[in-house]
Amino acid sequence: MAGFIQEDIPKVTPNVPNDFRHALCVGETGCGKTTSFILPNVLNRIQKGHGLFIIDFKGNLHSQVKALANQESRLEDVIEIGVPWGSSINIFKNISRSMFINALNEINGKEGE
Repeated sequence: MAGFIQEDIPKVTPNVPNDFRHALCVGETGCGKTTSFILPNVLNRIQKGHGLFIIDFKGNLHSQVKALANQESRLEDVIEIGVPWGSSINIFKNISRSMFINALNEINGKEGE
């Protein structure tokens, strides 16, 4: 049983097609979204040489992603931003204040301010 709809739970992990950039996986807390959908699709992308940008809101996905990258000998490709462990980068290091403000204005649709 999945939710209120009685159906067979799929035996195969649903892989997001290569030409899709976004996917949505919905389910209640603890139902297995990460282990049965997110991580297999991350592994699939790593194996195919794709780049990924992962935002880890809860802060517990990074070690699983690094384990998958390590399994595929791609750990050196993982860059973490704003963490005290692993490789980290400063995305603002070479950006001037005016360049940063101009970028924000462009994002917000304000030109030349």
